[in-house]
Amino acid sequence: MKTLFVKCLLVSLVLLLPLICHAEWAVVLKAQGQPIDGLYRSSIRIGEASEAVLQPAPPQAPFFSCSIAVFSDDWQSRLSTSVKAMDDLNTKEWVLTVNPCGNACGYGEASTEIRWDPSQLGEGLFEIREGYQGDGPIVVADMRKTSQFSVTGSNESYYFTIIKR
Repeated sequence: MKTLFVKCLLVSLVLLLPLICHAEWAVVLKAQGQPIDGLYRSSIRIGEASEAVLQPAPPQAPFFSCSIAVFSDDWQSRLSTSVKAMDDLNTKEWVLTVNPCGNACGYGEASTEIRWDPSQLGEGLFEIREGYQGDGPIVVADMRKTSQFSVTGSNESYYFTIIKR
């Protein structure tokens, strides 16, 4: 049992090492839904580094009360990690999809809290807007001055855009 634990720990460290070593900054956004049977916590990582790091989101659990993922730039993949390559562009965007209720809520509604540590953010201004086009109403005007927001709804996807300027 100890050998299996040590092997799992080493594999995890090897997989995370490139992200930790090359990241200029990376922040984890954690979603927590209703604590009922099934999956009720989910998280993603976004950031900037010398090289892009993209990791696919795991398959959706059969029974869940919340989920969060970030879309790839080409909209073809749901990701759990989206660290963008640093370049001359000052503005970066990450489109999030949040399901605040999941299939565990039936036909009702529920709330999911999205939390992060503001000290993990890189330089610049970070805001969160409703929708996936980056021009919706502001949900969080400055991610450095708050550390959470709530999403309430039914078992469907709600979209938000994090914009770094």
